[in-house]
Amino acid sequence: MTKKGFLKLFCLRYGIGGHMVCDRNGSPVYYNDKMVAKQQRTGNMVVSYGTDHYKYKHVKGDVK
Repeated sequence: MTKKGFLKLFCLRYGIGGHMVCDRNGSPVYYNDKMVAKQQRTGNMVVSYGTDHYKYKHVKGDVK
């Protein structure tokens, strides 16, 4: 078994196709578990694929 470390599989966005939710330092908040991401969302936030996910599609304004 290989050690993968922390993968950026999911992130939060402000609405569908919106900007990524960032922390106080301005870097995007990533999760490796979708259920944890769902628990952290508030308001109109949605869970989206992160940069390490094979289905990820770049959205204008995304930070890697």
